[in-house]
Amino acid sequence: MLGQDRFLLEGMDRNPLPASLRITPKDEFRNMSGVKDILAAIGDDPLVQDIQYGQDWLESLDRLFTILNFAALVLGVTLSLAAIFIISNTIKITVMARKEELEIMRLVGATEGFIRLPFLVEGIIQGLAGAVISLCLLGGLHALLASHPERTLLKILDLDSLAFLPLSAIGAILLGGMVLGGMGSLASVGKHSR
Repeated sequence: MLGQDRFLLEGMDRNPLPASLRITPKDEFRNMSGVKDILAAIGDDPLVQDIQYGQDWLESLDRLFTILNFAALVLGVTLSLAAIFIISNTIKITVMARKEELEIMRLVGATEGFIRLPFLVEGIIQGLAGAVISLCLLGGLHALLASHPERTLLKILDLDSLAFLPLSAIGAILLGGMVLGGMGSLASVGKHSR
């Protein structure tokens, strides 16, 4: 290991340094709970004198990820409420613009369900369209980042390449957009179609 400086070890009959092991945990153990599991497995073994794993740095990183997860949750809830509000207001404007048509439909005997159904479908379509547009923008960003693997972001994250969302996540996003659109439509139609 010393290369050209190996002459420094001449005259030594044994290694003066204590034995050491460098452990690289598997992916599932690369978090705070995984490190605690490894430490628990080592326990109070009398052969182990010292364990160095950057405890302060790892705890700070774990706190940062906890904060980021909470911020992502708050942002997701905020954006969902904003989507419901926007779709609700759009449907409200549509209901107001068709007020005379709705009155005529009631006079000829249309049920409330028959009157509200087109607005519900419109809200679901708006939510689906918003989800499709966001997936397209995300796909474009993914294609941009994946086409340049030498980018610093990939090196920082220690990734060779970026994988796009799995089909289950894409389906959940599309379904979520439709549900949010339907909720926004129901919130508006319930009040303003009467």
